[in-house]
Amino acid sequence: MLISFSVSNYKSYYERCTIDFALPANGSNGLTILVGKNNAGKSSIINALAMCFDAKPNVVFDKMDRHNDQDPFIEVKFKFEELKQTLTLKNEARAWYKKILTLDHDGSEVPYETISNYTMPIVAYVPSRRPWEDTFQGGAGAHDIRGFEQQRSSIFEQSRLGNRQLERLGDQLNQIILRGEKDQFDKILKSILPDISDWTTDRVAGQDRIMYVSASGAEHAIRDVGDGVTSVFRLCFALHSYPKNVSIILDEPELSLHPDGQKRLYEVLRKYSKERQIIIATHSPHCIHWPDLTSGTKVYRIAQDEDGHSFAFVASDSVLKDVYNVAHKDFKNRKLFDYLAKEIFFSSSALFVEGQEDVHIISRYLESKGQEDLPLFSYGAGGSPHIIKWVKLSRELGLVVAALYDGDKEGDEETCRKEFSSDGKVLVLLSPCEDIRDKIDEKTGKLLKEGFFTEKWQIKPEREDDFVLILEKLRSHLEDNESKLSRYVSGDSSKIVDFRSLVRADSKL
Repeated sequence: MLISFSVSNYKSYYERCTIDFALPANGSNGLTILVGKNNAGKSSIINALAMCFDAKPNVVFDKMDRHNDQDPFIEVKFKFEELKQTLTLKNEARAWYKKILTLDHDGSEVPYETISNYTMPIVAYVPSRRPWEDTFQGGAGAHDIRGFEQQRSSIFEQSRLGNRQLERLGDQLNQIILRGEKDQFDKILKSILPDISDWTTDRVAGQDRIMYVSASGAEHAIRDVGDGVTSVFRLCFALHSYPKNVSIILDEPELSLHPDGQKRLYEVLRKYSKERQIIIATHSPHCIHWPDLTSGTKVYRIAQDEDGHSFAFVASDSVLKDVYNVAHKDFKNRKLFDYLAKEIFFSSSALFVEGQEDVHIISRYLESKGQEDLPLFSYGAGGSPHIIKWVKLSRELGLVVAALYDGDKEGDEETCRKEFSSDGKVLVLLSPCEDIRDKIDEKTGKLLKEGFFTEKWQIKPEREDDFVLILEKLRSHLEDNESKLSRYVSGDSSKIVDFRSLVRADSKL
C-alpha cells in the first residue's frame, strides 16, 4: 500500500512535490483523487508510480524529462507484507537510474529484485482507453476448468511486477468464467452499467472471443461496443481480481461514460475504498462527494504556473469540515452544492457572491452585453457568512479568488478582508449598494434595500457605471492572476479593496 510519493526535477515538476495517499483504516476511505487541467501533471505522477514498480531494476529518463544537470528525484514510501519501505532512484550513468529499496525499520538497503518474490504486484495500473484484446487462448481446456489454476498462475506471473493490466484481458475474463466467479464479477459490472444484459464467450470466425449481450438479446463481439463499456470491464477486473493489499491506480476511469455511469462508477469506487487503496486521476466532478472529504478521501489539485512548473494543492481537514457543513450537512443548502459546485476542484479561479439571485443577475447582464461570463461559483455561496469558507477552500487549492459582498454585510466583508489581507490572489469588494437589486416590502411598497437593478432585474441607468466598474475590477483580478500560482497565504495586501472608495460621489447608497 502506497504511503507517499515525492518528486522534483522531473518533467514539469521542479520544486519538491509530495502526495500523501489516503489509507483505508478505522472507517476512513483509502481514496486519493488527482484533479487538474489537461497537461497539468497528473499523468506524470501516475506514470512515475507505474515506472517505479515495473519489473525493471533500472529507470531510463529521457533527456526531455530531466532538467539540465539536476538529477530527477523520485521517492515512494510504501508498505507491503507488513514492511514499510522506501524506493528511491540513484544515478548510475547519465540517463540511467537504479532503483534502491530501503527498509524503514533499520535503514538497510535491499535489491529491488526482492520484489520479484512477492506473490502479487504492489500496484495495479488501469489505463484509460487502452484497447485490450477480446480474444482468449483457445485449444484444450479453453472452455472448461481443466488447467485453469496453471493459466491463472501464469497470468499473475506476467503481471506481478508490471504496473499495467495485461492487454489480453480476454484471457482473464474467460478464466473468471472457468473459475465460477462470473456472478461476483457481474455484481461489480452491473453496479456501474446496469443496462448490460450479459456477457459470455463463444467461437467467432475461428477465434474464441468475449461476447456482449445487449438488452435485446443480440450478441456482439465486445470490440464493437463503445470505449466506455470496454474500459469498465478492465476496471471491474482489477477490483474483482486483485487482493486488498494491492493499490489500484485508475487513469481517467470516467472517459466515454454517460454521466449516470460516472455517478455509479464513483459509488463503486468509494465502496471499495473502504477496504483498499484506490488512486484516480479524473476530470469529472461526479468523482467528488462532500461527505467523503471528511472521511479520509484526499483530493489533490495539480496545476501549472505561467512558467510551466507543476504544483500539488490539498485542502486542510478543518477547511473541508467547514465546507462540508455548508454544502451537505445544512439541508437548506445541500441541493445548491451539487455537480456545479464541485467544479471548484477543477477550476483555476472563482468569484463568490452571496446567493442564486446574484449569480443569475450578473450572468444575465454580461450575456446581454455580449461579454464572457465570470467564473461565478455554483448558485452562490449559500449566504454572506459562508463566503469566507469557500474562499479558504479555493485558496488552499491554489485558485485565484474574488469575493463580492452586498453593502449591508460590512461585518462579514471585514472578516474576510482581514483573513486575506496579505494574500495577493484574493480580491474582496464591498458593494456600494445594499443588495444586487431593489428589495420592496410587499405590503407597504416601501424600499427596504437599494440595488444596482430594479425589482424586475432591470439595470438602473444611474447605477450602471458603478456596476460595470465592479465587473471590470473583478475580471481584471481573476484573469491577470490566473496563471500566477501561490500558496495560501502570501501576496500584496493592496489587492484587498473597499469598493466604496471607487464609487462616484453622487452615488446613492
